[in-house]
Amino acid sequence: LRSSHFSTAKMPQFFGLEVPKGEAKKFAADEGDSIVLCQAALGLKPKAGERVTVFIKTQDSPELAIGSLTMGTCDQFTLGTGLSFSAGETVTVRHNGSTSVFLTGRIEDDFEDDLDLLNDDEDDEASLSSDSDDDEDSDDSDEDPKDVKVKTQKLAAAAAAAKPDDAEEP
Repeated sequence: LRSSHFSTAKMPQFFGLEVPKGEAKKFAADEGDSIVLCQAALGLKPKAGERVTVFIKTQDSPELAIGSLTMGTCDQFTLGTGLSFSAGETVTVRHNGSTSVFLTGRIEDDFEDDLDLLNDDEDDEASLSSDSDDDEDSDDSDEDPKDVKVKTQKLAAAAAAAKPDDAEEP
């Protein structure tokens, strides 16, 4: 079974978000992508012994605690294989701590979109005549290099914006 779609599958990309104290942050995956949260970590200078609970809410679910952080005991926690959020799903994250909390994970190509495209590819292949096999070696990449560059620039800007301003110099 040959599918040209698998040659265009995107590699996972880094996702990171700072949630400052006293603020809630929203995020959503772009169309065709999913965001997978994998880890939460305390920011700089947390209060000793303070328990910081991280909460997540979507439009389809109530606010739920996904974990707690305590300096010196549990400075970070992982979310197993991750919490996945698909395109069109707006997620709100907040916490009750006195410092920032950082969430990290990855942006993946949405699996359901892959299945739809795979089925479309199979339908297309079934309708092709046997004399069109000359196209097998062609590059079927649908990803526009300009889109990749723009997405990379957005991620780099987000990472730069997340750099702590109050980091101590060594």
